[in-house]
Order: sequence, then C-alpha cells, then structure tokens
Amino acid sequence: MVRAVACDCLAAIPASVYERLPHQRKMHCVSLMIGYAVENDHNVAGAALRALGSYIQFLPSLKTDYTFIVDVSKAIFSLISHSNR
Repeated sequence: MVRAVACDCLAAIPASVYERLPHQRKMHCVSLMIGYAVENDHNVAGAALRALGSYIQFLPSLKTDYTFIVDVSKAIFSLISHSNR
C-alpha cells in the first residue's frame, strides 16, 4: 500500500518542480516508477503506470526521451502479459 501511495505522490509533482530537480533525482523517480510498474502487486503496478503516464503527458523533458518511452512500453507489455496468465 505504501508503494502505491508513493507512486501517487511522485505523479503529483508539478512539472515546474520536476524540471528543476537535479538530473540524478529525476532519474531516481523514473527508475523507481519503472521498477514498480513490473511489481506482482497489481495496485502498485497500476499506480506506477498511472504515474508514468502522467510523466509522459506533463513533463516536457520526458516527452522526447525515447529511451524512457521504450522502457515504459516494455513495462506495460510485461504487465499485460502477466495479467493474461
């Protein structure tokens, strides 16, 4: 439950604040969300994917980061393939 709430909190960071974070902090947020997106707990994975969707939609620096987009796509496909089992 705490991990899902953490995802929700990270998703709520305004774009203006996120863009001013040091690069290392930005990557930590992204890495955390991508890691949580492939969790076995569907509540955590769902919250992480919602956060990643918010990041793609509202953060200009990530809209054109193709590595980020590919990583998010892989996480989505992984979750879909696990839910079909």
